[in-house]
Amino acid sequence: MAIKKACTTKNNTLENSKKNANFKIIKKKIVIKNARPDGESICIPYIRIYGEGPKVAIIGTQHGDEFFSIAIIDEFLKLNSSTKADLTVFPLANPSAFNISNRRSPIDNQDMNRKWPGKKNSTITSRMCYHIFKTIKDCDYILDLHNGNKNIRDAPQIRVHKSNRKQTENLCKYLGIDFFINHSDTKHTLVEELHAIGKIAICIEIGEGRRMDNFYLAKGTDIIKKFIDYATNPSVAKEKTKHIDEEKIKKIHASKSGLFIPSEKALGKKTKNIGTLVNISDFSEKKITLKKSHKLMSLCVGGVVSKGELLARYVE
Repeated sequence: MAIKKACTTKNNTLENSKKNANFKIIKKKIVIKNARPDGESICIPYIRIYGEGPKVAIIGTQHGDEFFSIAIIDEFLKLNSSTKADLTVFPLANPSAFNISNRRSPIDNQDMNRKWPGKKNSTITSRMCYHIFKTIKDCDYILDLHNGNKNIRDAPQIRVHKSNRKQTENLCKYLGIDFFINHSDTKHTLVEELHAIGKIAICIEIGEGRRMDNFYLAKGTDIIKKFIDYATNPSVAKEKTKHIDEEKIKKIHASKSGLFIPSEKALGKKTKNIGTLVNISDFSEKKITLKKSHKLMSLCVGGVVSKGELLARYVE
C-alpha cells in the first residue's frame, strides 16, 4: 500500500474503483488543505467496500510508530475476497505522525487518540480526527487497531473502558482473546467517543508497532475477520474470558543496562521465564524470572536496554 506524504489536489476525495465478482472496492482519500507549515495538504487514505450488511469500520495507525497495523489490514484485504459487511477501512489514520515514525504529529505534537471527535477548525491532529469521525460515525461496529511501541511486543489484548464493558463483552468473548483489560476511562479516545453515540467499539493491541511479524500478522488478520463475522451475525459467545483491571497489570523493568534476550515463546502464556539480561562489560548473565508462573501479556523484543526500561507486563 503506497502512502504519499502530501496531496495537492483540489478535490476533497479521489476515487479509484475496482470490481470483482464479490464486491466493489473504492479507494478514497480525505484531503485536508493547508495542513502543513509550508501550506501543503495532508491526505488520509481509506477504503470503502460496499456490502448489504451492517456498517463496520477498521481504524489503524493512529500513532505513527505503530505501523504494523497497516500490514495487518493490508493482509486482511488481500486474503478476504468477499464480505457481507459494508466496510470503511482507514489503514493509516495519522499520516503526519507516520511520516516521521513517531507517536505524535510533528506539526502540533498532539496524540491523536486524545483528540476525538475532533474539530473542523483547530490543530491539524484535531482536524484529522474530525474528518475521520465524520466518515465513520454512522458505522455500527468499529475496531481500533493498535500495536505495542518502544520495542514492546503485545500478545493480542482487548482494551475496553470500564463504563462500557457490558456493551462489548459478548463481542470480546467471541473474538477469543485471552487478555480482556478493563481500561480506565480516558477522555477523548476514539473508542470512548464512539461509545458516547451508542456504537459498539473496541481497541485491540497486537504485535510490535515497528516490526513485521508473520505470527501476529496472521493473528491480526484472523481477529479482523472474526470481528466482521460477529458484526454480520451476532451470537452468544461460549468462550470464557477473564476481566483484568488495568491497575492490576504488573511490570518488570531492567535493573541495569545491558543486552536483553527475551524468552519469545513465553509471550501470551503462563510462565516464570522472562529472558536474560547480559552485562556488556563482563558478559555475565542474569536470568529475569518471576517467583511463580503468571501470564505474560507484553514482552520487550530484545536488544540493548537502559536501566529502568520496560521488559515485560504480566497478570496474575
